[in-house]
Amino acid sequence: MNKILLKRKLKVILPPISKELGEKSYDTIIVAFLKNIESLGFTFSKDIIKKLPSYTKTELKKIQDELVINLKEMVGANVKYTPMYPNFPEQVAEASEAELYLNAIIHYIDGILLETPEPWLPKYETEKRPKLKDTRKLKIINLGTEEDFYSIFNNLFNSKIAWSPEDRKDIIYFINMFKGKAIDLLPEAIFNKENLAALISIFKEKQIMSDSLLKKYFKTATDVLRFITAISQGDVSLATNSRFSNTKRSDRKLFLSILELIGQNNIENLTEDMWRHREKWLRVGEKLHPGEYKRNYPLMFKAFDKIRNEKVETFNSKVEQYFKNEDDVSLIELLKLRPGEFARKLDRTLRYSKKVKTILKAFEEASTSVSNTVLLQVKTHFTSRNEEEYRAFCPKGVISRLFLVDNELPELKPEICKEVIDICDNALISSFKDKEKLGKVYIEEELKDCTIPLVLRDTNTSLKTISRGSKVSIPKGNTIRLFIHWKNVNSKLPSDDKGGTKRNSNFSYNYNEDREAGVRVDIDLSAVLFDKDFKRLEAISYMNLKSDEIEVYHSGDIVSAPRGASEFIDINISKAIKHKVRYIAMNVNMFTGQPFKNVPECYAGCMIRQAPNSGEIYDPKTVEHKFDLASDSQMCVPLIFDLEESQIIWCDMSINVNEYYANNIENNSTGVSAIGKALTQLSKPNLYDLFKLHAKARGTLVKEKSEADIVFGLNKGDVTAFDIEKIVSDYL
Repeated sequence: MNKILLKRKLKVILPPISKELGEKSYDTIIVAFLKNIESLGFTFSKDIIKKLPSYTKTELKKIQDELVINLKEMVGANVKYTPMYPNFPEQVAEASEAELYLNAIIHYIDGILLETPEPWLPKYETEKRPKLKDTRKLKIINLGTEEDFYSIFNNLFNSKIAWSPEDRKDIIYFINMFKGKAIDLLPEAIFNKENLAALISIFKEKQIMSDSLLKKYFKTATDVLRFITAISQGDVSLATNSRFSNTKRSDRKLFLSILELIGQNNIENLTEDMWRHREKWLRVGEKLHPGEYKRNYPLMFKAFDKIRNEKVETFNSKVEQYFKNEDDVSLIELLKLRPGEFARKLDRTLRYSKKVKTILKAFEEASTSVSNTVLLQVKTHFTSRNEEEYRAFCPKGVISRLFLVDNELPELKPEICKEVIDICDNALISSFKDKEKLGKVYIEEELKDCTIPLVLRDTNTSLKTISRGSKVSIPKGNTIRLFIHWKNVNSKLPSDDKGGTKRNSNFSYNYNEDREAGVRVDIDLSAVLFDKDFKRLEAISYMNLKSDEIEVYHSGDIVSAPRGASEFIDINISKAIKHKVRYIAMNVNMFTGQPFKNVPECYAGCMIRQAPNSGEIYDPKTVEHKFDLASDSQMCVPLIFDLEESQIIWCDMSINVNEYYANNIENNSTGVSAIGKALTQLSKPNLYDLFKLHAKARGTLVKEKSEADIVFGLNKGDVTAFDIEKIVSDYL
């Protein structure tokens, strides 16, 4: 419980104070406890400090041991950091190009060509480093309750957006440990369909939900398809193909009975919905054997028979036909039947139809039935559609991969855009007004730089989670220190029949086989330095370890990590600005071809240092952000730094790797530039505007924080930008 509370709310639940006799904790023990967590960048609130003397020495040690383990994992201090050059950054700055080159070549020959299990590394005496001169504000751990813990899952169950992998992991733990409470927290309806499929499949696997309760949550054929996909451990976004598992007879009857109930409401809608994912349903049909049950479920059998043997006219095919025939009247009437599709097709409809006023009036009538997340996206699109140079697209279900194209949309009259924006605002306010009153509301201006979390399904776990595209200030310091740490998939290398060491010379990756073989993992840290227009000025990577002019230094490229390995990059902020650098993109590349998700120990992050040669190279107190890399990709851009605005831009984006070229920043910097342009130059729905709409609907805005009943802030307040699960549950 505390691990989840710490990660999500920075709170802990203290155990009840026992009445057993024992040696009471005294001041020096409590001070030592505080010093231990201060070394990791944390401290306790007053409420916790006041309670600590009530515990015995043994009890306090148990509390400390558990807490320190969790905190170390959060900041990445649970592993040893071993860069190639132990006296980085000074050692790299002073080394000759010849020394750096020869060390790299010998290491590559040993690790890559000779496949030595523990490749050669240069031997240097580790010099004593001066005491850390940097000071950092400690993060305060507050006293939590069981209600705080349960509220996390109440919010997740009510989330309007798809869960992240970490969300799903925590939900599985919660259901395993608190089965009855999990059932109690279930809402009447689960808004996000991907979450619905994932959640109900977990309950079904644990056999703690009756079929009658289960059935009430499914309204469409696609809901059922996602459910079947979730049970088969497939992609519930339906963006990719999944392998469907064989089903028991009881499960077949369950799935078919749900489809039959849906068909009783509207058989045409059921059939059309199945046609949208025809190929998947045909493969599902092979597992369900609908012909065996046609007497019990005739409507379901009819739907399967139709998608197999006939062509079904769909909503989208009708829309396209009306566009082609310029039949505005029929088009508008059809779109009104599906408000969500109307919203998504609104721009195109306004561009190609002559009945603009009729369209806007019809959209206004339909807008109250459009989801809030779609309304926010439509509003943002029409706010900036005429001005922006680019448009960004992501593949369905994979928001972390992005495509950037020139904005070639024909211009719409500003008054038309303004009317769409007003319709969206009015519909959102109408949606929010029935919620609990907020009273006097204060909203920090900094929230204009924080995007609304609309997609989390493929985010990496991080020390502090905020939505992609959000911007936070760079703390005081003159050096950005980037870091990565990883370990080979399985560093235990078994012996072969001749007593030697098994070697894996095949660079193609089979996860199950390579886990047994002990596969080499080579992850590369690099940084690209751009000017204000995202023109590349410099790239620091394994191919270029330093730039003395800008004072950018790499700690050395390591190609295998049987015992764990680390790489660092230091960037002098003032020197970079002097040389016209505005943006710095952090890049992590998987050189050996595995997806990050298949490497169990793999993370990245950044520190901000004022005196980079003081203290340890890695010091948890100075860690600003840390990501556990677990995406299904081989190249990730976790962060971009805007030196002119002194801001860190939260990316957590993946780049498609060109299979014909080595996976390094030199071959992929164009993709990094596109991500940078998208996240810095395109408009995105922001938290300030969202909370302002809530204030209009159910409160009163005030100018002074002291007057407010509720404060929305960046880092401090009743709701902050980092309270992701609360925002997606209560404010979307």
